[in-house]
Amino acid sequence: MAEPDASADAAAGDPPWLSLALHGESEIPTAYFDTATSVAETIRNDPRWRAWWSQTEPRDLTLEVGLNPRAERNNFTTRKARLWASFRRDSSRFGGLNKNTLAYLAATDLESFLTLAATFLNLPAHPSVPLPSHATPPTSRRDAARTRLEELRRRHGKNTWRSSHVASLR
Repeated sequence: MAEPDASADAAAGDPPWLSLALHGESEIPTAYFDTATSVAETIRNDPRWRAWWSQTEPRDLTLEVGLNPRAERNNFTTRKARLWASFRRDSSRFGGLNKNTLAYLAATDLESFLTLAATFLNLPAHPSVPLPSHATPPTSRRDAARTRLEELRRRHGKNTWRSSHVASLR
């Protein structure tokens, strides 16, 4: 007997098994928000993910993500065949990140949230989370500062400030 087609279930009007709610005290960067919702939609419609989630008792998973400057925490509650997974993440980590890095952060956050939910329910490892093609991992702040310094030196000459400063001291 053939396995039911998950996309046919979605087309037949079955409610989605995965919901994502993002909120914060300040504005959520567009690149983060757009990537998180897009990746969640891709996961929700993927038959491999539906098959993975079908191994558990809760029929639905709601990921609620609060982005604010408070301490990070995770909370899980099961009610009426639904797992509510609530996560709080520090919004200050968005500072200075470009669109591609924010996209990477959104995808890896979703992977982390889904892994924590799987662990809570004792589920096997989930399928891989799709990473958008434009997503790039962040560089360490030190590497970014070093790159910026090298760029400034190339533009303005290696020791321009030092040479002129030393000359004025003589």
